[in-house]
Amino acid sequence: MNLVWKLLRQHISIPQFIGFFFANLFGMFIVLLGFQFYQDVMPVFTAEDSFMRADYLIMNKKIGTASTISGRSNTFNNSEIDDVSSQKFVKKVGKFTSAEYKITANMGVNGTNVLNSEIPVEAVPDEFIDVPLQEWKYTAGADVVPIILPRAYITMYNFGFAQSHSLPKLSDGLVGYDRF
Repeated sequence: MNLVWKLLRQHISIPQFIGFFFANLFGMFIVLLGFQFYQDVMPVFTAEDSFMRADYLIMNKKIGTASTISGRSNTFNNSEIDDVSSQKFVKKVGKFTSAEYKITANMGVNGTNVLNSEIPVEAVPDEFIDVPLQEWKYTAGADVVPIILPRAYITMYNFGFAQSHSLPKLSDGLVGYDRF
């Protein structure tokens, strides 16, 4: 070590050595910061964010004030559905069925009710759901109905509601997600 220090002192001064040390430290910090940024951003572009597989396309009609006021419907009629079904790139067509009754979601923390809200829920044909259906059981007359929540619902709660109301954020594991 003494020999290396003698060689360094002949060609480099102590202030230059200290400058090089901090420049290398700063460079390593930039490289690690770039790697961390890459690790944080990649799931946004590669993770699936839905309860349906990526090879699905969800279509809807544009809702405008003129159609709402005139009483025209914004749902697809049978001829429009048949037209979409006849396209050569379409394998199957399914329809979302909107709930025609009030649905309430409740959440409690330590026995205290912290969230009570109406939520919009729609049904999807079973063949379009990428979740093991044998795990979802419902008995007629039960007070609790199992539902599949898209990750977007939890994201809206965590960043839109919980944060502004000083409520705990929900993790995927707490809600019951195991792979989507």
